[in-house]
Amino acid sequence: MVYAVGNAASAGFTAPTTLVPAALGSAALILYSRRQVALEQPLLNLRIFANARYRTSIIFVGILQAVLFGTILVGPLFLQETWGMSASAAGLLILPSGVVTAIANLLAGMAYDRFGTRVVPAGLMVSALGYIGVAVTMHQNLGKPAFAVCCAVYAAGLPFAMTALNSNSLASLRSEEYPDGSSLNNTIQQVTGSIGTAVFTIIAYRSFTLPGNQHVTALTNGSEMAFLIAAVVMVLTLGGYLLLRPVLTRTQDVLNLMEGDGVAPAPGQRAADR
Repeated sequence: MVYAVGNAASAGFTAPTTLVPAALGSAALILYSRRQVALEQPLLNLRIFANARYRTSIIFVGILQAVLFGTILVGPLFLQETWGMSASAAGLLILPSGVVTAIANLLAGMAYDRFGTRVVPAGLMVSALGYIGVAVTMHQNLGKPAFAVCCAVYAAGLPFAMTALNSNSLASLRSEEYPDGSSLNNTIQQVTGSIGTAVFTIIAYRSFTLPGNQHVTALTNGSEMAFLIAAVVMVLTLGGYLLLRPVLTRTQDVLNLMEGDGVAPAPGQRAADR
């Protein structure tokens, strides 16, 4: 599947070199999943996807991971092709955002311990502002300092959302399910990151030109569109979070109770009352 996604970036999603490995990978994944679910002691416990809180959290994490990997690929390409920077100079310009990410990751863990998933909306809004800022900086040629600051802004917001959602997914599991949950989280993030890289590469090289754009290269035009789409995805993810917040904030005690007695709550009855 990852090989197919990688081919899609260069050959397109409809090319045989994309469709054939995608079909083979999908078939193998389905067979493997059916086998694991059927086993009494599976190698990887895929039944944890039945946990709505875990499933919803990890889907959001996958979306954010795809956006993150896609944009950190497109940004340096823009700097090198449009502003004529060397690879090392482009890396140094983006370096502050890496430092901000490291600090934000430390703070995000403490914030989740205190506030839970309530930090997710703030992280998504901050990252959306940062992505919009990068797109505007590219479109208006606002310069390198503005680019570095905007990158630091989305780098500060995204870890709060991702860390909270990732922690929330594991917090919804029983202790014996942690190894399976951790393994699935890592795999899903790697695959969605690869998908994001492919999708944003296609956007960067094949998207249309924004109104008022004076740039002549397809990559430059597409880079602006890529960061604008990233901002839109952040807003849509925020909407999805607000819609599914009751699922994301269900307590593990209630989940264990429902799984243990196998009794569904009556219509209109609160889980806490049970």
